[in-house]
Amino acid sequence: MVNYDGTYVYALDAATGQVKWCNDRSGHLDAQAKTGVSVQGHLLLHGDTLYLAGGNAVSPAAYDSRDGSCLNDAGALAQCESTSPRGWELFMVGDRVIACGSPFYQDPDLPVYDHTVTSKLLHVPGESRDVVWIDNQVLAGFDPLDKEELNRCVSDERIPRHVTQKWGQFRVSQSPRWRYDCPGSVAVAVAANGVVVADGDSVKALALDNGQPLWSHKLPASPVPWGLAIDSQGRVVLTLVDGQVWCFGE
Repeated sequence: MVNYDGTYVYALDAATGQVKWCNDRSGHLDAQAKTGVSVQGHLLLHGDTLYLAGGNAVSPAAYDSRDGSCLNDAGALAQCESTSPRGWELFMVGDRVIACGSPFYQDPDLPVYDHTVTSKLLHVPGESRDVVWIDNQVLAGFDPLDKEELNRCVSDERIPRHVTQKWGQFRVSQSPRWRYDCPGSVAVAVAANGVVVADGDSVKALALDNGQPLWSHKLPASPVPWGLAIDSQGRVVLTLVDGQVWCFGE
């Protein structure tokens, strides 16, 4: 979780399991400060870059997926300073990868007041509908959104892109085709014809085109955050905090 004993990032060959590369140097990007990337949450792959939610000092961490080299600038680490947004969840919005959500190390009695903790934005692009999940509170379906508008939702032109990201209210010029309030939701997955959302005691499916309910089921326990997936046959698989795994489908 922390970088003191080193951070180890591996790539394996999917067919054989053989190690393709290993980066065991990014835990101490600055040798004197002995600080660098911690393992603090999600991995996200975009193009040839692998992102890792890296905690306080480096967030998100970025690696070249072809050879494992770390792409982060270690300059700020020499002063033991960081302006990076913290959090264990990674989101791709426009051209930007954003880290947000409560840090793994957060003491519940000492909350971290940080705009990247209190605001989230998941954007899923589609051919006919883009789906946006805002602050674990609202799902909305849009006509395909303009990427530059999405970039402006999470960027500040006064600050270099590699330094930090602005993260605030979601504002775009077009109105959603549909909106669904889902306070307390913890997991979302988008399928070919619908959107599935899970909250503290239920899982529901909405039509992708108009947001109308398709089906819902009560749950015996709360879902695991991000514990929701849809397989190639359209079946919904959901993990619960008590260890159960539920599957919904024909």
